[in-house]
Amino acid sequence: MRTRLTLKLGAVLVALSVLAGGVGAANAAPADERSAVVRLTNETRTRDGGIPLVESDELNRVAQAWADEMAVSGYRHSDNTWRSDRLTQGWDTNGENIAQGYRDASQVMAGWIASSGHYANIMNDRYTRIGVGYNPSQKLWVQIFAGYPADRTATPPAPAGDTAAADAVTLAKVVYDSTIFEIVPGADGSETAVPLSFAKWRDVYRLRTPTPASTDFVKYPWSPTVYAVTFWPGGESKWMWTPLSFPQWLTAGQPAPRAAGWIKDSYYYQWGTSAEIFVEGADGVNHKLSYGEWAASGFRTQVQRSNEGYLKLSWAPEFARMLDLGTGAGRPLGYAEWQAEAFPTPRSVQRMPGDTFYSYRGNSTIWYAGPGMNRPVTVQEWQAAGSPAPAVRG
Repeated sequence: MRTRLTLKLGAVLVALSVLAGGVGAANAAPADERSAVVRLTNETRTRDGGIPLVESDELNRVAQAWADEMAVSGYRHSDNTWRSDRLTQGWDTNGENIAQGYRDASQVMAGWIASSGHYANIMNDRYTRIGVGYNPSQKLWVQIFAGYPADRTATPPAPAGDTAAADAVTLAKVVYDSTIFEIVPGADGSETAVPLSFAKWRDVYRLRTPTPASTDFVKYPWSPTVYAVTFWPGGESKWMWTPLSFPQWLTAGQPAPRAAGWIKDSYYYQWGTSAEIFVEGADGVNHKLSYGEWAASGFRTQVQRSNEGYLKLSWAPEFARMLDLGTGAGRPLGYAEWQAEAFPTPRSVQRMPGDTFYSYRGNSTIWYAGPGMNRPVTVQEWQAAGSPAPAVRG
């Protein structure tokens, strides 16, 4: 990764700016990325002893205006006058972070956190509000911060509604981000964990300190994805499973996950061409299960994909991925696809459904056409196939 560092000095702190390469997947909607940056910023602040910032529509507009301005006139910081002219009066400090080239919110936040200047801006305890801008065409990112004394001295309003009822509600916080949940009782006696907005936490619960949620960290031995499973009341159906991003894993304290026998949203299946059982995790990683691994899952029921599978001619090296065993619909199977599917063992057959041998009039070469290949065959291969009479073409 190439990095460009610049520093602006003045009455307002402006962080070092980082230009990082690495474009990749298609951009998500700017609104989604904006929300993710705000969330990750507040996760970082609360994890490291700060309080969350309030997302400001006004600051969002200012940040977006500067991201779009950079897309036209070049990558650089805005100046104090430009920002001051666009902020509602009453602030006593403001600043910004900018970046370019990061493909999503997680990556740009990781870059900012790794830079001391950016991190200082993120953690500045004088800031009370935040806005985020994102220009997807050039992957330009802007955070605008502002501090308002009125925000810092304001006391929470009186609790809305029944104070005793609010005090009876359990608040819990997961360790890997800043989200606080309220455990809401239902009329039937059940309990449901609901994410709590900052406004409700402030106004109803008066910023009451939540208890740590009961969370375990697990992964499949064959997959790199680490999941946080939070044990909300109500049993397995109420548990919350979260595949962790790298920043979330760091926030959680880099926990060593235990090996899991089963993870929610895993898909168990069996091809029609072998007795092997496979699982595809929620992260899309496929694995061929040993008996012990299937037992560890609790002998989960597998989907029978009985009309699909993998075939190999007993007399040739090629494999075929069969999409319909009944009609012979299939295609050649390459090594990369076979590997991604966790190396299912193909059924060895002398002939495949719908295949044929043929030759051209006046030419003794025999050809084979089937789901896995279409090529000339040797005399030995033709004999191993049973010496079928070839159809004459041409």
